[in-house]
Amino acid sequence: MILDITCHDAAAIEAILGRRSIDASSLAVSQGGWANESTAPDAVMATIRFEGNVLAQVHDAFTVEHAPTSLEVIGTEGALIGIGIMTQNPAGTVTLRSSGREQEIAIPERPDLYRFALDAFADAVSGRGEPSVGARAGFAAMATALAVQESVQTGRTITIERSVD
Repeated sequence: MILDITCHDAAAIEAILGRRSIDASSLAVSQGGWANESTAPDAVMATIRFEGNVLAQVHDAFTVEHAPTSLEVIGTEGALIGIGIMTQNPAGTVTLRSSGREQEIAIPERPDLYRFALDAFADAVSGRGEPSVGARAGFAAMATALAVQESVQTGRTITIERSVD
């Protein structure tokens, strides 16, 4: 689950912040009650520290059926709150909250994100464009997810290793 979903959170947060992840501290559990239940975690909560001592929290789970996806970016001038937007077919809402006011931000219509990524990849392979996520960003997201996974396994805060930059 961490390598399936948390890596996407890491990529999105790093792109939004424009800062590199430094370390991660995480807890995970197996809540599923699946027919062939294993010890593999299916729910994780992680705190990731980015450059400039910026903290991000993520909660990823295959077991929280009725919770919408969400993304909150809270800054000194206000907050952006996205509900239902972190899926392959974002159809939710984004609200700007500042100075005691809330304003809904229009989300431009766009294709299924799986289709978008595959089309961008096909264009890149054929020399007509760039992938939607480049190699460096993909590597950084995987390094962060691996640190989250190691933190779950060891119970320690893990420094995120980046051998490629």
